[in-house]
Amino acid sequence: VLSFQGPCYERDSSTPVCKNNGTCRIINSGYFCECASGFGGQNCTKPLQKPLCEDSPGVCGEGKCQQSITKPFYSCNCGSHPSTFGKNISELTKCEQSGCYSSNPCQNGGTCSNKGVGAFLCQCPPRFTGTKCEKNSACFNNPCVNNGICEAFNETMYFCKCSTYFTGKRCETAVPNPCIGKNCGPFGQCNDIRGSGICRCSDGLHLDGSPCEDPCRNKTCNSGACTKKANTTYEAICSCPPERQGESCEKPR
Repeated sequence: VLSFQGPCYERDSSTPVCKNNGTCRIINSGYFCECASGFGGQNCTKPLQKPLCEDSPGVCGEGKCQQSITKPFYSCNCGSHPSTFGKNISELTKCEQSGCYSSNPCQNGGTCSNKGVGAFLCQCPPRFTGTKCEKNSACFNNPCVNNGICEAFNETMYFCKCSTYFTGKRCETAVPNPCIGKNCGPFGQCNDIRGSGICRCSDGLHLDGSPCEDPCRNKTCNSGACTKKANTTYEAICSCPPERQGESCEKPR
């Protein structure tokens, strides 16, 4: 039995992995199938919804009809103008009939999206609002202070998303940093946890916020070796030599 090697063929077989006349392209150690018209999916095994774009010439007018195996299934590529979309090919709007085609109706840097024949929707920058982004929004003069981010609902209503350690309608009120003046020792770092400064130690979290000091610093093990206990309490234990025993290796065996 003749067999081929490589990702474009099934294992120990001459059968291509790309079905229905799909073309296999090798990418790194894998492959990608360029499917023939009417098929999609990883291996070109999934028939695309009918009718096909080529069965409906002129459906996009001056644009190009395109299909996908995922929603919205159909689109008209209108070149430098925004595309139109439809779940069915009959829902497509010709490029020259779309609301965004002849000229961009959105002002002040707004982004135009087609919504059918002659219809459009403008996505406005934060400082502008209105159907065509023609009005100053409540964020026009940026009422938020201390690096707060303004989000406008209309011309008069806004919301400030405040940066860390600030609050208030305009982020004007400072919230004390609970880690200022907090000593976590040389083995820890302070973290703001629900408004409390908590020391996070190298091997766990101190729930009481106490400093992360070396637990062996004041631990006496006599002739034994001090090690940190394998939990989050940051305790020390003594590993005793064979001839010693006890919590601090203080007793002979």
